Amino acid sequence: MTDRAWRAEVAVVHIGAPRTGTTAIQEMLATNRNTLLRHGVLYPESLGSVASQNLVAALAPLRVQDAIRRKRGLVGARSIGAYRRDLEAALWREMAAHRPQTLLISAEQFFDRVDTFWTRRRLAMFLRSFAREARVVVYLRRQDQAIWSRHLHGIKLGKPGDFVAPSRAEPLYDYAARLLPWQKLFGAERLTVRAYQPSSLEGGGAAKDFLAQIGLSGCAIAPVGKRNTSLDIVRAAFMQRIGAALGAQGAESLAEDLAGAIDRLEARGPPARLPRRESEAILSLYRASNARLSAQFGGGEPFFNDAIEEVPLAGGPVLDLDAAVIIAADLWAVKQRQVQSLKRRLGKGG
Repeated sequence: MTDRAWRAEVAVVHIGAPRTGTTAIQEMLATNRNTLLRHGVLYPESLGSVASQNLVAALAPLRVQDAIRRKRGLVGARSIGAYRRDLEAALWREMAAHRPQTLLISAEQFFDRVDTFWTRRRLAMFLRSFAREARVVVYLRRQDQAIWSRHLHGIKLGKPGDFVAPSRAEPLYDYAARLLPWQKLFGAERLTVRAYQPSSLEGGGAAKDFLAQIGLSGCAIAPVGKRNTSLDIVRAAFMQRIGAALGAQGAESLAEDLAGAIDRLEARGPPARLPRRESEAILSLYRASNARLSAQFGGGEPFFNDAIEEVPLAGGPVLDLDAAVIIAADLWAVKQRQVQSLKRRLGKGG
């Protein structure tokens, strides 16, 4: 049998959107690769160890030079062309070795960065090479929650600055328009569009819901902890101060390291929520888009839950000296454990 002799029955591509539990879903898939294979589902390592970002790097337009490509040393049409061929060959080898019924791909960058007809068409052609049909799964977060979550994520990465509500609709959050090209390319009947609720992270809800969408609701999987969670008001205030102290350049150099460490700490206050007035102002920008979304994918019912939670009132300063010292000590402990673990690994290697 040649490397190209096996095709899956269906290819499922999870395209995000960002800030909808994608990290939790991807880590669940990566952790449970062998379990998925026993159910005839391949989540290929050739496309990425956790997320399928190797495929994003391969299929983006040649002119694009972003962090995903720089990390892989891809500069210029020749290296990108060779990378595309090597990646395709590696996936064919995995397909031949495991003979799956379902090929599964997950990368949220397909939603927020793949915004040209030709890139989406390259993805569709790629999927159809490896499977008889292709399906798309996407989760959408209500716009006020998504924009606020993006702001909190920036704070986690050490980016200082107060939240400024947008005054006009952003194309990224005009979901009805954003999904229209995917409908035209794959067919509306092959799009699974789900509303994401932050509370669905509890008990692995995002990952469980995703498994149900691909027909594996009864699959016993190894759980993974919370990943890439939103900051509470105390940690958010702490990271804003850290970002301001480091400055843009210093914060950028430590971004992933800081974000990973602060993510491991327990919440020290209530959730950081957007005030009601700003939530309502943001939602007013997308009222027409969400009406079309409800008609297309909600059966005429509201696609999103419109309830806006009240912002809890903080008694006293959000971040006092004691809280800042405790968080700093916890961060130091996290980094020391990582240092000791690295020393042990290096010692064994030596």
